[in-house]
Amino acid sequence: MKFWKLATIAILTLVFLGENVLAAEPLVQATISVYPTTISPGNDGYIQLTLRNSGTLPANRISISSVSWDRMIIPYGTWVGDIGALGVGDSLISLYKFSVSNNASSGLYTVTFNIEYCQDSYCKTINPNAIITVQSPSVVELISINPTSLKLGEKANITFTIANKGSSQINNVIFTWSTQGNAILPLGSDNRIIIPVINANSFYEIPVEVSVSPNAIPGLYSLSISIQYQDKTGANQSISSVAGIEVGGETDFDVSVQESTSTLTTLAITNIGTTTAYSTV
Repeated sequence: MKFWKLATIAILTLVFLGENVLAAEPLVQATISVYPTTISPGNDGYIQLTLRNSGTLPANRISISSVSWDRMIIPYGTWVGDIGALGVGDSLISLYKFSVSNNASSGLYTVTFNIEYCQDSYCKTINPNAIITVQSPSVVELISINPTSLKLGEKANITFTIANKGSSQINNVIFTWSTQGNAILPLGSDNRIIIPVINANSFYEIPVEVSVSPNAIPGLYSLSISIQYQDKTGANQSISSVAGIEVGGETDFDVSVQESTSTLTTLAITNIGTTTAYSTV
């Protein structure tokens, strides 16, 4: 019985040692960061590749065997080559410079590394990806406001014209406007207009019916305008601008005879317009 117990312990020990031997290997893990996080066409960026050996044996002959990238990503120099070795728990950082083509559209672009490492004759390959976010500068503009002047107390139609001057459509556009002191207010709707899509290199007209307060003071009023939208990558973008619109009125006189004699006539003159008259002759 004692022999069988010893034999069983010996077998279990061998199995345990065998598992440890099998588990003893290098394990290289990759972490990738892209700087800056968003890059405009024509600009440069960097990929930071961090390699760490989380295994139980050193990783030797670490090398980048090949790199593949979208054609709008232009690498500087040679990225393929030997990196070196990593001891257990060690890490190293490498930087790779690239440029984004001037013709690149807004979107996500991929760079894939093929990295090989070995321990004696045992080798493995990992394929980490870098995701590069390309975003063109803001291309949405307020082109015009028509008309540029309104009369006190009147109802009128204002047309805002905005343009998407970029190379890709924009989605979920939210256009809002307001005036100081609520001198001009929308009729039949609020001051928030939602536009599902504005195509690339196109204009969009926004007609709005408004009413001008009869109690507003004539003068130049500022229109605060905000445009929010989603670009091709799904990122939210926004622009703000200020435009001017003139609010004025007209003088209109009512003349009546108040008193009349053979030698004198007295007239009553009343300004029934919406604007104060000065130096009336």
